Amino acid sequence: VYLVVISLAFISALLGKIVSHSELMQFVERATINLGVAALFWSFGLPIAIWRTQKDKLDEEVEKRKTS
Repeated sequence: VYLVVISLAFISALLGKIVSHSELMQFVERATINLGVAALFWSFGLPIAIWRTQKDKLDEEVEKRKTS
């Protein structure tokens, strides 16, 4: 998602040099901002998901070593 936001920002910058105020430019800018905000909110859960994954791996390794 972040790569899409960066790509849209790049396209918006290029369009800004080519066309001053067009509907396409406004659409790209709004899409960039909306997707950027959505990506920010989606990333709030990422640390917890990573923590759970690492905890599960650690628990599996502990169980594996207990049985061996």
